[in-house]
Amino acid sequence: MKNFLNDKVLKTIPVIFLIIVLIKITYSYFEIKEREYDFAKKEAEVLNSYAIENRMYYQNLFLNGTLTINEKTLPALPAFSSHIISENFSKNNPLSITVATVSDRARNSKNQADLDELKVIEFFKNNLDEKEYFSNANPEFYQYATVLKVEKVCLNCNGKKEEAPFFIQRNYQNAYNYKLGEVRGILSIQIPSKNLNTYFFKNFLKSVFYDAILFLLLFLGVIYLTKKSRSISIALEKKVKEKTKELKESFLYDRLTGMPNRLKLIEDIKNSKDSGSSHLALINIDAFKDINDLYGYVIGDEILVQVSKRIKEFCEDSNFVYKLPNDEFAIFTTSQISQEEFLKTIKEMLNKIGETKFNISDQSIFITFSCGIASNKESLLIKTNTALQIAKRNSRNIVIYNDSLDAKKQILKNMDALLILKNAIKHDQITPFYQLSFRT
Repeated sequence: MKNFLNDKVLKTIPVIFLIIVLIKITYSYFEIKEREYDFAKKEAEVLNSYAIENRMYYQNLFLNGTLTINEKTLPALPAFSSHIISENFSKNNPLSITVATVSDRARNSKNQADLDELKVIEFFKNNLDEKEYFSNANPEFYQYATVLKVEKVCLNCNGKKEEAPFFIQRNYQNAYNYKLGEVRGILSIQIPSKNLNTYFFKNFLKSVFYDAILFLLLFLGVIYLTKKSRSISIALEKKVKEKTKELKESFLYDRLTGMPNRLKLIEDIKNSKDSGSSHLALINIDAFKDINDLYGYVIGDEILVQVSKRIKEFCEDSNFVYKLPNDEFAIFTTSQISQEEFLKTIKEMLNKIGETKFNISDQSIFITFSCGIASNKESLLIKTNTALQIAKRNSRNIVIYNDSLDAKKQILKNMDALLILKNAIKHDQITPFYQLSFRT
């Protein structure tokens, strides 16, 4: 399950990073478009300020009498020169921006507003309080404009025709009868979108390229860390399993001999309930306490180790050997053999080990055993232990459990007798009898 989750995480990471990259690219695109829009507007505002100042300067030369309108000074008139300046400026600036003074009633046909500029003029006529216009409605260019309204000085040339200067009356037949404050035209600035797009798209590609590299490095880093954490997780999981196994073995196996212990025996008996045959033998070393007291615990432990080896060597693979507390051993089998065959095996083993001389630390020691056996019984361990206790109490080599040895009945009988005795003492129901004794 954990490996499945790790694989799933590894497969999900590229998808997440791809989504993040796409979101970042989309965000960068719209950010670039917004910057392009702001740049176009700021650029137009700067150019508009310059153009207005330039227009006002030359216009004032005529208004203050420095220049008079005639054939020679006509090219200096802003209405005449704006188109020429716009053409030259458009050719020479890298973004091909056009700056022009245009009108819907232009005296000079070259200053006639185009369709987009006519819409702007109409906008100002309908919104008299507006002074500035900016739009990218036309995909080919950004349109910026400021309104040019008729001022008092403008009426000299654009008011009544008969009041206009003779040179104007003679050369221009239209654009008269304007009123004060009326929209005369606009200062139009058109910035081609294509050139701006090219400029900003290069920055966009650079941004995407650097973002892609950054996200690739992050992706590789995350993949590396994920795989590293996975290997660490596997190693830790393996270590945990090993430690768990060691811990379990410490509970289920005897430290001295390394053999399964009583808990393991109980577990195996429980797991073998469905088997058709089961035999258990509990073996106790006789007078082992005396051996410990006489020779010491080091020699006693060595005897236990050597006895466990002898028992294990004698038993077949189908017989499981256990080391129980103190000086007890157990042999358990679920083989399809009779009780007589199992008894024969145990007898041969005990006789063989009983004939063995254990040479330990310059000491030669012989040992004998008591053994209890039970087969195919409920509470198999308890009944086998009952047989062993009888064998030890009666100094018998082997005792096989049968129902007549049921200690439960005897315990209940003893408890009843004890209860009767306590009640008799409590109620003073004991009568002593004495028998005279004579010395001769």
